[in-house]
Amino acid sequence: MELKTLDDVLEAELKDLYSAEKQLVKALPEIAKAATSKDLKEAVTEHLDETRGHVKRLEDVFEALICEPHLQSLKVSQKSHGVVWDMLNAHS
Repeated sequence: MELKTLDDVLEAELKDLYSAEKQLVKALPEIAKAATSKDLKEAVTEHLDETRGHVKRLEDVFEALICEPHLQSLKVSQKSHGVVWDMLNAHS
């Protein structure tokens, strides 16, 4: 995705967040299963529930913005940060 506008940057950042949250939803059950203490297992399970809520909220945002939450590499986020700074510096 080429980042030309702040809208493009917003969409890329949201997709990065969505990707990260979906990866956590996939990994946290295994982490909870491997936990050796009851407290840790409960904390990871609670975090999984919160993360599922984050995924739902991000899906709502995508629906409101009328764009698809395709999973993507987190490398896009690094690129978008550079683009934002370039845009801000150009307007200073």
